[in-house]
Amino acid sequence: MGFGKAFPRMTLAVLAMATAAVAMPTTLQTAGPDPAPSISDDIVGRGRIKARDGLVVLAGPVGGGTLARLAVREGDRLAPGAVVAELKERTLREAAVVVAERELDVARADLARVLMPAKRSEIDMERARLALEDLVLQEAQADATRAEQLFRRGQLAAASHEKILRALTRAESARLHATSRLAALTEVRSVDVAAARAAVALKEARLAEAVAAREQTIVRAPCACRVIDVVARPGEAIGAGGIVRLADLDHLVVTAEIDERQVLGVRLGQIVHLTSRAFPDTVTGRVTRIGTISSVNDESAPDLMRSVDARVAEVEVTTEPPSALPPLLGLDLEVTIPADMAVARQ
Repeated sequence: MGFGKAFPRMTLAVLAMATAAVAMPTTLQTAGPDPAPSISDDIVGRGRIKARDGLVVLAGPVGGGTLARLAVREGDRLAPGAVVAELKERTLREAAVVVAERELDVARADLARVLMPAKRSEIDMERARLALEDLVLQEAQADATRAEQLFRRGQLAAASHEKILRALTRAESARLHATSRLAALTEVRSVDVAAARAAVALKEARLAEAVAAREQTIVRAPCACRVIDVVARPGEAIGAGGIVRLADLDHLVVTAEIDERQVLGVRLGQIVHLTSRAFPDTVTGRVTRIGTISSVNDESAPDLMRSVDARVAEVEVTTEPPSALPPLLGLDLEVTIPADMAVARQ
């Protein structure tokens, strides 16, 4: 067969193939974004068990210290104010309290002495002395009067006159001194009382300061709780991790992470189902708090979230009763809000 006869046939074949290619439907499609979850579906998220009031890290006073005695063990139940630990500085602070107490006793004794009048015998003695000085003064005054008359008539020398006047001055001074001594025994001076009372108030303040400093060396439980973990041991310096970690395991809640595209379908009071591999039955709770901050999910959860970078909002769930949850902080749970309960908030 020649080239001239074959060319029309090849041309017809190529045209037929081109026509078929144009007629074939296009099967490739561009990938679009994942569809948003529907609020008609169950809302599912992951959650963890937490103490309602959070985890308490119990530390010593500001500035740290050295742990001398640990009064609790892991798992112990504590009442509010129960002694958890004592610091090494307690012995020194206890001695300071004793010193402050003794100083206060001395100040109170001084105040009592100021307020208390002198003994009766001392007062009687001073009164007798005052009476004697009165007699001496009367005699000196009489002598001075006669001497003045004689001196004016020229019948008494100037030296003798001056001697009698000096005796009168001494008698007056002695009488004044005796009067002052008697007054000091029978009267209570307000200025002395004020000074003594101020000294007592100062010593009371220093005692209160010493007691407060001693109390800082005693670490107490701030609430009814349980010891979750012991961080420091006797003889160790107290660091940033504190001494013990406490939590109230009688009041537990679940903090659920809900996809931000679904959280608008959650409202307070909704019924929530909680499941976990740690317990066989489904636990029922209600939504008691809905978070207002959206954040990136910090852990991978492929069965619940589409990606590690999914943005979630926190929803707090309280069980009925609160003791329905096992006392295991951090336990992972699957949180499900049934579709018929998950309606958008108005």
